[in-house]
Amino acid sequence: MKFAWLFTCLLGATALFAQRVDTFAVKKAASSRAKTISDTFLVQTYLSEKTEVINRITYRTGIKITGPNSLIYFKATQSILDSAGVSEDKNASIGEYYNLLCTQSADSIFFLLTQLRSSARNPGTTLEITKAFKGTKVNGAIWMEISTASASLEVIPKLEQERFVLFKEELKITRRKR
Repeated sequence: MKFAWLFTCLLGATALFAQRVDTFAVKKAASSRAKTISDTFLVQTYLSEKTEVINRITYRTGIKITGPNSLIYFKATQSILDSAGVSEDKNASIGEYYNLLCTQSADSIFFLLTQLRSSARNPGTTLEITKAFKGTKVNGAIWMEISTASASLEVIPKLEQERFVLFKEELKITRRKR
């Protein structure tokens, strides 16, 4: 019995000295999802209450706010705007459209539109017309104050007011890498 006890202690001591104690840490591998950031933005499309008839085709002007500092100013036909299933980007290409930078703070929005038009008085001469749009979002509408100016005396400076009504809202999710 003493021999068995001594033999067990000897084996225990040998096993104790034979074990190595290492310190290690398990680290989770970085996934590609952790390196991308998702931004959510509410894209809003506003249409003017006024309509414009050119060659018996009815057009409406619109603003599509596509980001915190960008928008699309467009003129599209009323029949295409009324049809379902067609996106506003395609509608904008039917008439005319401009990708513009804008400034937004709280419920206010401001942007400039510069257009080159041919002169009616002097053929072959182009005019640069600048329109400044400034408005406030109130109850699903934007009341815009539009100032028109030009360096030419052919264009009379004018100040207009126009109301743009909310037409459509959709979420835009963008993903970018860190």
